[in-house]
Amino acid sequence: MPFPASAAPAPPASALLLPHCGSARDHGRGLGAAIPAVIFYNHFLQKIRDLAQRLDTFALEFTAQVEKTFD
Repeated sequence: MPFPASAAPAPPASALLLPHCGSARDHGRGLGAAIPAVIFYNHFLQKIRDLAQRLDTFALEFTAQVEKTFD
């Protein structure tokens, strides 16, 4: 069935692509912010885990020393 004569003509292909250019740029900027954030998050998370391990080791050694001293 053909379109009625009052139907608006189709927009040019370039008009359909322009809104997507902005979204691709915004997507790239989002990745540009997210990737370093994940890298730094992992870095600091590892530092926190190392510190927690050192504190656990200290607590165990300290407890052993106190038990040895008072037994």
